[in-house]
Amino acid sequence: MSSFPRPPRVRESTLLAGWLFADLLLGLAVIFLAANTYAKVPPPVTPTPTRLAVTPSPTVLPRLELHHHRFTLTVDANGLLANDAGAVAALKRQVRAQSFLIGRTAGLVIVYDGAPTVDAIGTSLDVSRKVMSLLAQMGSQEHFAFTCTSFYDPLYTLGQDQSTVTIDVYLFTEHLQTCPPALF
Repeated sequence: MSSFPRPPRVRESTLLAGWLFADLLLGLAVIFLAANTYAKVPPPVTPTPTRLAVTPSPTVLPRLELHHHRFTLTVDANGLLANDAGAVAALKRQVRAQSFLIGRTAGLVIVYDGAPTVDAIGTSLDVSRKVMSLLAQMGSQEHFAFTCTSFYDPLYTLGQDQSTVTIDVYLFTEHLQTCPPALF
């Protein structure tokens, strides 16, 4: 027989218990995954008759012409800011004399007033606002060209005389009797 002493078998059983625990844990994980991955088939859906919804035809919105019309007015800037009746009447008379506005509707208007120096910019912006206000008034009270008009921010042209007002007008492609509610 051999003269070597054998180590106790307790260590082998401990190792076997560890492997047994790992195998048991692996088996439980597989069962858990298998139990949670089955597909539940929904019951068949029976089609229900539906009414066909009548969709209204889309409203065609008016478009602006691609080119603008530019005209220049000579105004009494101080008279306009003071609401002088003569200065207001002179401006309206010059606007009505623009033949391209007759029977048309302006969609977008941009107003520039002259500012001879940097110090006059504030007054020029006030004159531009006043001109826009008078054009809007012509549209609402006289139904002349500016009934459905959007006005751009007041602008100025540095180095130009303050009595010179330049107006750029973008007209609608067709004359509008009323303003579309979707636009305004």
